[in-house]
Amino acid sequence: MNDRQPFSGERPKQVDGVYHDLDYTIYHRSHGLSSGAMKKLVRSPAHYRAHVSTPDKDSDSRRFGRAAHLGILEPARAESLVIPIPEDAPKRPTSVQRSAAKPSAGTLDSIRFWDEFDRTARGKIPLSQADFDLVFGCVAAVRDSRSAMNLLSQGRSEVSAWATDPETGIQIKARMDYWRLDANDLGIVDLKTCDDASKDGYPMYIGKHDYDLQGAHYRHVGQVVTERDVRFFAHIAVETTPPHGVGIYLFDDATMLYGWHRCQDAYRAYSQARAANEWPCYPDEVSTIGLPGWKMRRSV
Repeated sequence: MNDRQPFSGERPKQVDGVYHDLDYTIYHRSHGLSSGAMKKLVRSPAHYRAHVSTPDKDSDSRRFGRAAHLGILEPARAESLVIPIPEDAPKRPTSVQRSAAKPSAGTLDSIRFWDEFDRTARGKIPLSQADFDLVFGCVAAVRDSRSAMNLLSQGRSEVSAWATDPETGIQIKARMDYWRLDANDLGIVDLKTCDDASKDGYPMYIGKHDYDLQGAHYRHVGQVVTERDVRFFAHIAVETTPPHGVGIYLFDDATMLYGWHRCQDAYRAYSQARAANEWPCYPDEVSTIGLPGWKMRRSV
């Protein structure tokens, strides 16, 4: 698919620089190639275009992740912004029930409950009681880890940055969970929730979710905007279920280099697609396919 219709994915441009305490919605709606968009772009420019042209949909897993980030990085704000849905809450009424000519008494009670709850929860993160308890289990586990809290010191949380890539001239951006900055160190720390934070299990998440690409992109944005070397990129991974195991990992040089090569490919592909206003999907050809290498190795 080579769609050359005018592309409405452009967003308000932000001046290059580092921004503290910037609301996430402003970051999200601003111009600049982000790591999340790049993960779509490396699949194809058409997937990138679909991603930025489609409104984001919230989900239970996204709310869980945001709540965990708040609890770990901004505990004071989490107390007022994360709220549990009462366990005895009625089922949320459907649009059909709301528009019924003669709704039942139970439906009317349900409508009143959820209208009041939604007013109270506006601008906050509502979670089921079960998820609320799990989130704060994650928070306690990370905050009990001396190694994790050492990384989350001497810096700022939720730092947004915009920069211009020197090679392609495109604007790039990053929203870093924690920007660690002292006299000797400039490093980036990212928080992740997962099912398996063990040293054997977590590398699968790095590959599945393109965290190598994210790490290299964050590092590049940081280095361009500060003109300093970003000495490390780290993940604090915490399991979403008890015992909420915590793994703290610095990405090795090989992973960061691999991610950087993918970043460069993505920047060039984006630059070319914008210049030509062509957003192709997969090649229109017949090709040979087989099992991935890791599957073949496991079978031998």
